[in-house]
Amino acid sequence: MGTYIAPSRHTRMKCGSHRPYVLVTGAQDETRFMLKALLEMWDFEVAASPDVTASIELAERRRPELILFDATSVSEESLETLTTLKTNKNFRDVPCIVISGFSRADFRKAAIEHGASDLLIKPIDFDFFESYLGEITHSSKQTRREGGHA
Repeated sequence: MGTYIAPSRHTRMKCGSHRPYVLVTGAQDETRFMLKALLEMWDFEVAASPDVTASIELAERRRPELILFDATSVSEESLETLTTLKTNKNFRDVPCIVISGFSRADFRKAAIEHGASDLLIKPIDFDFFESYLGEITHSSKQTRREGGHA
């Protein structure tokens, strides 16, 4: 990818002893690697998988608090992968953020219709991203603790 993130530029997540568990999925190895490294730098626990089958296997071992789905194409196939994730009982109530380079309104609408909680457009502002992920995982944990759905 060629992007270097200096560790001193970002603060580590302040989550007490809890490290939010995030699943990163998507076909591009470079994007998964970059997201995993970035999230670990921010003190998230991260699992990464290249496809829906591997993602479901990971979720069966341990339920993530957040899914980051890298949509590398605007294709229906890419969005169907998201639907498969979100209709699985292990992911149904887990927030899912789609990350994509496609900013068209119809793609955003389709992503939401296929189960995404939100769509972030590349390139991502890393300061915003760190704060946003902290809010989502805190909210998700709090909602489950109160007996509701994330």
